[in-house]
Amino acid sequence: MTINTEQKQLIKTVRITGLWYLMMAISGILGYMVFHSKSEGIRKITD
Repeated sequence: MTINTEQKQLIKTVRITGLWYLMMAISGILGYMVFHSKSEGIRKITD
């Protein structure tokens, strides 16, 4: 069983898309942690 060029291109595209979504999820989690930790500190100072 051989994999033709169209299937190879599709596999490459799927892997790149998966990595892109993984990076977006990680950056979203980190951004949430950074922004919410700053806003909690500000609320504690103002209270």
